[in-house]
Amino acid sequence: MASSVLKATGLWSKPAINECSNHSSGDESVISTSSASEYESDSPPSVNSAVPREIGALWSQPDAQCFHVRSKNYLKDGKKNPSEPYLFTARGLELFLTEDCPKNVAKNYTSLLGGQLRTKPTFVINFRFPWGVLLLYFEIPNKYVEYMNGTKCVKEDGKELRPAEQCICNFLAPSTDEQRNSVFKFIPIVSDGPWVVRNMVVGKPVLIGQKLPLQYYSQPAEGELAPYLEADLDVGNSSARARNITSMCKKFMKLLTLDFGFVIQGDTFQDLPEQMLGCLRLHSFDPTLAPKLPDH
Repeated sequence: MASSVLKATGLWSKPAINECSNHSSGDESVISTSSASEYESDSPPSVNSAVPREIGALWSQPDAQCFHVRSKNYLKDGKKNPSEPYLFTARGLELFLTEDCPKNVAKNYTSLLGGQLRTKPTFVINFRFPWGVLLLYFEIPNKYVEYMNGTKCVKEDGKELRPAEQCICNFLAPSTDEQRNSVFKFIPIVSDGPWVVRNMVVGKPVLIGQKLPLQYYSQPAEGELAPYLEADLDVGNSSARARNITSMCKKFMKLLTLDFGFVIQGDTFQDLPEQMLGCLRLHSFDPTLAPKLPDH
């Protein structure tokens, strides 16, 4: 069993590393990924997952201040400041091997997060690789759920929200993929690892939906099931450059510490300052030990 192999090698007891690592201090990129310079727990461990969910094991959540985001006057002076605390708390991370790379996993796979996925409002980010899926889970605070299901709107009810909160509520509210893709920003960081990978992924923010095929799925609360929003990134059908980068990361995964940071872009003075949506730090592990995706 995959979990027993990991445990035997000592990877499950690997301590979390939470210090900062020069996060997102460079220029932003919304144009191309053709060169490196253009890149800007709440449930018990499960034998279904190659990556355990306990803080202090193979994943952690670094301090939000590690990330530099657009300041209030960014549109005038271009300055970035350390982020305020994350808007969403990390719930966990799972990796499964599959050739199908399914969409809308939150609806179709009830075993995720040890069967606890829909016990809380959750934002799911599904990286669909040709060889498997990497699933990131963030808890959506209850005060944002009414904007998510459309019973409240930011224009009429969000005056007490801070600018970054208004941006995240607009993102969560019913809208088109195009609208969400215009503001959903990904900050990939190689906190530790070989130079060849660090040179390819240099940590500059990118509007990921303008680089990779990205679709969103959502479901309201149903009885005891909490609502969710899922973002599915189709890495397998992306550019050759993006596929090369992910292939390189997989090759060196046992030597890498990777940060997956996300923020909703502030495009106007009223939207600023930005504040990190959330981040998951994935510590080194062997992806070949991941189990197959469960049937349901």
